[in-house]
Amino acid sequence: MKIIIHKGAEEIGGNCIEISEGSTKILIDFGSPLSSNSKNISIDPSDYDAVIISHPHLDHYGMLSKSLAECRLFCSELTHLLINTTNLFSNKDILNDEVEFFRPNHSFQVNNLKITPFLVDHSSADSFAFLVESTHCRVFYTGDFRATGRKKILFNKMLNDPRLKNIDIMLIEGTAMNRRPSDFLSESNIESFLYKLFSKQTSSSFLIASSQNIDRIVTLYRACLKADKVLLIDFYTAWILKLMQKVSISVPYINWKNIAVIHNFGGRYYNIIKEHEDFFDGFLSEVFSNNHLRIEELRDQPSKYVFKVSSNHIAKVADLMNITDPILVYSQWEGYIKDDVTLKSLKNKYDMKYCHTSGHALIEDIELFLNILQPAKAIPIHTETPHLFKKIYDKTVIYRDNEEILHEPNI
Repeated sequence: MKIIIHKGAEEIGGNCIEISEGSTKILIDFGSPLSSNSKNISIDPSDYDAVIISHPHLDHYGMLSKSLAECRLFCSELTHLLINTTNLFSNKDILNDEVEFFRPNHSFQVNNLKITPFLVDHSSADSFAFLVESTHCRVFYTGDFRATGRKKILFNKMLNDPRLKNIDIMLIEGTAMNRRPSDFLSESNIESFLYKLFSKQTSSSFLIASSQNIDRIVTLYRACLKADKVLLIDFYTAWILKLMQKVSISVPYINWKNIAVIHNFGGRYYNIIKEHEDFFDGFLSEVFSNNHLRIEELRDQPSKYVFKVSSNHIAKVADLMNITDPILVYSQWEGYIKDDVTLKSLKNKYDMKYCHTSGHALIEDIELFLNILQPAKAIPIHTETPHLFKKIYDKTVIYRDNEEILHEPNI
């Protein structure tokens, strides 16, 4: 078996891993780089038998185009819907429907390679790791994973899964290897913080977070429920929650108590949904037949509401509500602020509070994962600090982008 890390051995994001056995070649992930200093890769998917996408974050799928020629594309059904949602709201073409959907723990074949998806805990819904097996080699690709989210039980299940014993090569992510421990080590920590904050608010609160970080939206909703606040969301967030109903009945939706859509503040989101009615399949009618409120209805009791809207809309909503001193919570990676004019402006205008837990495994969790599963070779990916792996696991081997990694069968 041969492995080539086309991108991801020396940076965070842009994952693209080639695995080949005989005449079969597959790509796991086909991501666009996160750093503006990083170059896109020049790879034609039609040269491969399949492209397999681990989850709907741009740094894992962003190089996909509408046409994949004769290449087979594999992802989960929810990932496909979330990618197309992101593309529509970003004025990009949606992927065609010729996609083969996989499910957790259900293996599928690409010629002589057997691939088994493992659902993992991550800040993106429906994130997967993959076990790739040939006659002579077993490779495990962790994708992006952690042990601090609402699905942390999945991390523990992998530690005890007999299928992950005797792995020849583990491609393991290390995004957070060099990050200092946060004060918010889990979603439950964040929920407690938000509950205390909302319980004391005398004005409205705003929270900045990815609408596709479902764990964070659940955390936000639970904190609002405990503090008896109404969570107000935009059309985009409401649609993401609609999609989540396909895979989890425990994710809040607009027909639940203490959650509503802002009716007359849809703007661009509303227009896109209206323009692509076939894709959104009657969603606007569903919104208007459930909980929706107008800005005018909110002004009398601003302290009753917590807003989860686009950062581009926060200042406008605050002005319409006549709020001069909102509680503003930033709940995603701080690194985004330095390159975002809107976020910088909000930080300067309001007292921005920070609470976030990473979507990636902490160093102690990575050490536990490696030392329990004991792969014959651990190869760091999705990291800027691969050398730190050698301090926690003695079977670590570091490769650079585009180096060939060969595994010869023992005969």
